[in-house]
Amino acid sequence: MRSIRNVSHFVADIAQARRLGLIPGEHYFCVSSIRVDCDNPLAPLCWTDVYAQEIYSEVIELAREQPGELIAALIEQHFGRHIEVIDQQVRAVLLTNENAKSLNAETGSPGLKILRQYRDDTGVLMVVSETIHPEDRFTLVTQMRREKGLNSV
Repeated sequence: MRSIRNVSHFVADIAQARRLGLIPGEHYFCVSSIRVDCDNPLAPLCWTDVYAQEIYSEVIELAREQPGELIAALIEQHFGRHIEVIDQQVRAVLLTNENAKSLNAETGSPGLKILRQYRDDTGVLMVVSETIHPEDRFTLVTQMRREKGLNSV
């Protein structure tokens, strides 16, 4: 279950644009939240910042009303858009003091940062999410399957 902690509105600077794939000088909003497992509310699963252009800001209230629904999905539903591709980057990080405090974890302990960029069928960026998980609260599972008839490498 998502619990919204903060909402901000900003103009993307060059550093934010590079880090997140935004357009410098464009107006965006950011919804910051923690996700909590109802069975263990003292150990939040993650901290997530979701970024989208200001034109989609109507979904902020919908996100408050529907805490189980992804903000990207709310944008799709409310604006009739379709997410075709999600690019994902996963990397190891050390939790900052701010992250650790919000997640009931130790400052400097290992974590995972997941950056997702949600794009429509023309490649236009619709939503970006940046999520921090403490080391023991996320497992990434990947399955790879060879296609029959392809030469091995």
